[in-house]
Amino acid sequence: PKGYLLPFDCVQGVLVDPADLDNDDPVTLTFVDYEYAEIVIQKLAEGTGNRLSGAVFEVQIDGQTLGTFETGKSGTITIDYGTYGEFLDPSKDSWTIAVREVDPPDGYLLDEGNDGWHTAELRKGQTLATFTFRDTKYPDIKIFKRDRYRLRQVRPFPQRGELEQLGHHRPGNRRSRPV
Repeated sequence: PKGYLLPFDCVQGVLVDPADLDNDDPVTLTFVDYEYAEIVIQKLAEGTGNRLSGAVFEVQIDGQTLGTFETGKSGTITIDYGTYGEFLDPSKDSWTIAVREVDPPDGYLLDEGNDGWHTAELRKGQTLATFTFRDTKYPDIKIFKRDRYRLRQVRPFPQRGELEQLGHHRPGNRRSRPV
């Protein structure tokens, strides 16, 4: 049926003893079809392992682009046979699944190892391993201005609105500086 693969061994043989033909018990042969695997992509934060939403991935099957998909709140994408089935060549026994991250979540860097394709072979009856990608959070950057002689932090010069609020820019104020 649609959404299933034939088993590896599509042929079964049975020896029937002619003496058993008089018996009314039927000879039963069982064939088990395999469901197509789901393609699962997981996005994690480097260091914490927290799942991240908002990452965008491109997925290909045998070099044909299936589309782009975005991780939801769970930090995962699950693509089932209903979405990718039309991209499978039924004459083949295996297909190459390729996934790459094209846009990291807000506040995260696209790690160097994530700029290429991660690939796996989908074979009949096989469950695919999860494609896992990790990104690093943008670092916090603080800029300090220091007095070059005493190496003390220098208070930043107030902006125009702050000077007026402090009363340093009123006419007649001796400490007034032009802004």
